[in-house]
Amino acid sequence: MTRRKTKDLVCYLEDRECGEVLAQLLESHPDLRGETNVIAKSLLGDVSAEVTSKEVAKQVRDLGVDRLWGRSGRKPWGYLEPGEAVWELLERAVESVQDDMKRRMRAGMESAAEMLCQGVVLGLYRVEKSGGGEVVDCAPDFPLETAAYTVSTLVEMYPKSRRRAAGRRIIEGVGQRCGEWVKVLQRVVEEAIPSGKRMKKRR
Repeated sequence: MTRRKTKDLVCYLEDRECGEVLAQLLESHPDLRGETNVIAKSLLGDVSAEVTSKEVAKQVRDLGVDRLWGRSGRKPWGYLEPGEAVWELLERAVESVQDDMKRRMRAGMESAAEMLCQGVVLGLYRVEKSGGGEVVDCAPDFPLETAAYTVSTLVEMYPKSRRRAAGRRIIEGVGQRCGEWVKVLQRVVEEAIPSGKRMKKRR
């Protein structure tokens, strides 16, 4: 009797389920952790500032003004002003990349985190210089302020003694392509060194 071939169910798993399978596999076979970490390091380190910049610019430009009006107005907790709704909508567009940046930094992948930071800055610069659509038109300060906040956030994740060097690397990576922003970014880095006070998001 011919034995029926077992279907490869792994191909049908969703991301969450893949994570659960990996966790159980490592629990059963701790000897695989070393090899798994090598693969994880490769994945987390595979970052391009240029690719990230294009993704950030696209995410911001894809925001439609119809979503803005849907977010503002009366809410169960009160009234959300259109201006506040604009910033909230724009912040959400870049939040996932900022979270990825912080996640890599916590994992010790400093170069990858810096590449993501540069990508956010370059993407927002693209938006400011070539237009970001109706939503960005309602918040013209958003690109530069958010770029500065992103740099500040990452620099402050370093020990104080390493912040200046980290800031210098980030700025050198974007300087030639967003010249007029350099002075603002340099000031943000300098402010992070003595006080450690993070630049607040505008709300």
